[in-house]
Amino acid sequence: MTTVVIVDAYAPNRRLAPAFRAAGCDVVRVLSTPEPPLVYRTAFDESAFAATIRHGGDLDATLAAVAAYRPVAVVAAGEGGVEFADLLSE
Repeated sequence: MTTVVIVDAYAPNRRLAPAFRAAGCDVVRVLSTPEPPLVYRTAFDESAFAATIRHGGDLDATLAAVAAYRPVAVVAAGEGGVEFADLLSE
């Protein structure tokens, strides 16, 4: 199955993962920080994601975890995830 990675998906952009799933993709969520920013620490339905990867500071480890899913695309869920999505997509 085709896999798409979404970086920093939180409640404001919660519709992205279900849209990719409806298109037949598995979706992996990557958080660019070990914990979500305080403003986003609310209940979040992660059921649309095949997995969640939390970046703990070791870029090589995060890249290896992402690569294991063989994604066809890395997408920033919002402005906050753009730079990290760029790092992961290279």
